Amino acid sequence: CTGHAGIAGSHDIIVTVIAPDSARLDIEGATELFSLELDARPGFRRACLKASIDRLADINRDLKAKGVSIEHFYDY
Repeated sequence: CTGHAGIAGSHDIIVTVIAPDSARLDIEGATELFSLELDARPGFRRACLKASIDRLADINRDLKAKGVSIEHFYDY
């Protein structure tokens, strides 16, 4: 533990993303919790990731490189 609390006292955050069906979300510092097909956007899915706050900039960069866009952040 680094000693700092992060957002709302947590070290992790939930992030939803819109990803191509073919994108592997094997990103360091993030764990895919689940994903759902998007009926309105064939070939894409909405995925929910648990992400390390300390790695958000790197996670964002790695997701963009895979054609994935961040939809929303949720603190808990």
